[in-house]
Amino acid sequence: MAGRRLFGLSAAALAAAPLAARAQSFPARPLRLVVPFPAGGASDIIGRTLAAHMAETLGQPVVVDNRPGANTAIGAEAVARAAPDGHTLLLSTPTTLAIAPHLGTPLPYRVEQLAQVGLVVRMPFVMVSSLLYPPDTVQAVIADAKARPGAVNFASHGRAGSAHLVGELWRTAAGVDIVPIHYTGNAPATVDIVAGRVQLMFDGSPTALAAHRNRQMRALAIMSERRSPLAPDVPTMEEAGLPGLTAYSWYGVSAPAGTPEPVMARLEGAVARAVADPAVRNRFIADGLEPTPMDRAGYVRMVAEESDKWRRVIEPLKGQFE
Repeated sequence: MAGRRLFGLSAAALAAAPLAARAQSFPARPLRLVVPFPAGGASDIIGRTLAAHMAETLGQPVVVDNRPGANTAIGAEAVARAAPDGHTLLLSTPTTLAIAPHLGTPLPYRVEQLAQVGLVVRMPFVMVSSLLYPPDTVQAVIADAKARPGAVNFASHGRAGSAHLVGELWRTAAGVDIVPIHYTGNAPATVDIVAGRVQLMFDGSPTALAAHRNRQMRALAIMSERRSPLAPDVPTMEEAGLPGLTAYSWYGVSAPAGTPEPVMARLEGAVARAVADPAVRNRFIADGLEPTPMDRAGYVRMVAEESDKWRRVIEPLKGQFE
């Protein structure tokens, strides 16, 4: 009996040995950080800033691999199907983990195929209006929308995209009937806001606050817990009369499910050190982002909460996405 127990313990130790060896030698080669967006945008800048710092910590290059398309699904699939050894990572977003799974369209990956490493930054949304639209506060917009149901519209960057869903979230919270106008991206939507052909838009803080400072649009409220240091004159949505209404895009790091625990711990530490670095933090803050260090357990909880939040927004709209 003792011999059988000893054999069992020896077999378990032998099985664990390759995992331990792999963890000790990690990283054995350059890492790849898949960014599921084109080069040059805010997501790409976040990915490259993070990759550069992680390379210093891990002692291996971290190469950014832009894999845009299919609402982040192409990049997510590439990581979900990669070897679970920690050398292939994903810059994960709400679209990938909390929105796309509820849209009812088939995905080439499952959220369960991705293990969460940690959160990096959040980007609050900002409610902006055309300078040619007279209401200049959130409450004035609500009053106008209630007086003219269906007459006020908001620009989205595409059906079921973040700007669309944030607009729907705001519409429900405000109890008004405003109509989405769908564009093929941010640029054409911005042109029509500036020209006054569309009244409202819900945009990410870097572009929205820059447009506000340049007097191209009017920022009515930021959808974060506190005001932005880049635009201290812009109230939070709570200050504007809609308590508890926040909406963020966010960026974290995910790895293929099944990545060994010691490797995950090393990656978690590298991400945390990057977000804590003053130079990295200052770069993010200057871009209108909120550095938000969050460990694996916290990121898993946040993803679950965000998934439930966006599921409740999407369910009444599903007929629009088919």
